[in-house]
Amino acid sequence: MEHYNHLAPVIHKYFESKGMKVLIEPHGSRGSDLEGTNGTMLIGEIKNETELNRDLSGYWSSWNHNQQFGGKERNFQLRSILPEGVESLSSKVKGWIAVVFGQLRYWTRKGGLSEGWLIYENYSSYESTLSEALNFLSQHSLILNTTPEHLKNVGFIKVTYL
Repeated sequence: MEHYNHLAPVIHKYFESKGMKVLIEPHGSRGSDLEGTNGTMLIGEIKNETELNRDLSGYWSSWNHNQQFGGKERNFQLRSILPEGVESLSSKVKGWIAVVFGQLRYWTRKGGLSEGWLIYENYSSYESTLSEALNFLSQHSLILNTTPEHLKNVGFIKVTYL
């Protein structure tokens, strides 16, 4: 949980306000970053600001090359299941698409769920590119339209996959 220690109090408070208890990094780096406990069926991915500053623009490339990591199969290319027009989006918007429709979708499906949570630090710095990514996915009937919520400097989005 060391990657997210500084976010843990806010994350726990947010989900407790919704009557849910969560575990952060219950499997270390070998699973989703967030899971429900005590009967709560929940899976989520957490992105701290360090990860986003360092990796957001590169997530798209990682999900479209012959690499195997965090649930991605070596030969899978995310662009092959997305509509035309995705390539024209900015690298940060495509990075969010890789997070939402690659990484989070993988862990959500692996957990047998149709919904997953995206939690991201310093929401105001990332909200416009994330909103553009979510709108693209929603307009192409890949996810339900969703609205972020915030607690302190952390954004929370419940993503429903269609």
